[in-house]
Amino acid sequence: MPERIGRVIVMGPEQCGKSWLTNAIGEQPQAAAYEKTIGVEFAKRAVAASNGDTVQLQVWDLGGDTRFISITRSYYRSAHCVLLCYAADDDASFRQCVSLYEAEKNLLPED
Repeated sequence: MPERIGRVIVMGPEQCGKSWLTNAIGEQPQAAAYEKTIGVEFAKRAVAASNGDTVQLQVWDLGGDTRFISITRSYYRSAHCVLLCYAADDDASFRQCVSLYEAEKNLLPED
């Protein structure tokens, strides 16, 4: 049984690889074709911390479509970590990621 829980949210623009990253962390099979995330998807994985404790990572893939922003914001409060994701081969994706972070950073936990 995990001794600690680490909540991670993955945020970024649409079609930048958030679901792929979430599935990879959670050791889940990858979808053969692109499937849009509707709202939020979840994966988990137990990892060993450097002090020997077991940490249950809960990874929340927040849909990048702005229509879901009111749903995804509710996950910010309990997050311990935020992974910003963008498509490395797409400058517009990076700019959207920066804009999303700038717009939402005041809602994210500070510590």
